[in-house]
Amino acid sequence: MNERIRVEADLEFAVDGTPARLTSHGYRLVLSSPHPERVWAAVLSAALPVRVGALDRPKAVGRLAAELAAVGLRLEVTGPRGAVAHLGDGVQSRLGRLATGSAAVSPGAPSAVAVLLWSRVPRTTAAAGLALALALAGTAIAYRRRRS
Repeated sequence: MNERIRVEADLEFAVDGTPARLTSHGYRLVLSSPHPERVWAAVLSAALPVRVGALDRPKAVGRLAAELAAVGLRLEVTGPRGAVAHLGDGVQSRLGRLATGSAAVSPGAPSAVAVLLWSRVPRTTAAAGLALALALAGTAIAYRRRRS
């Protein structure tokens, strides 16, 4: 590991009109927003260090996590439903390794991650998926009633 970086921060900002806040005391950074999916979408198009590259691919998120871990930093991205993701130092996740190539990426609470994933799905696809799920649930309920 390179030399550890210690960060003291309390920064409020807006990303494309969405409020966000970055706080840190030491080696743990917390990025919070009422709409983390909007902040993430803006980060995807941001200019980042060459070693990281654009975060438009899962492997790039893994590279960002590796860079954070290399300097001893941990980033937690949070929203109203809890942690969306953990990246960097001290994070170990098999799922993160499978999805991003780095075990230093871990998904947060399922309900918080669902909001992020839902925001990336086109509305027509989401509506069709919801309709299919409801139809399957209705079919299962009708089948159970007939068997009873």
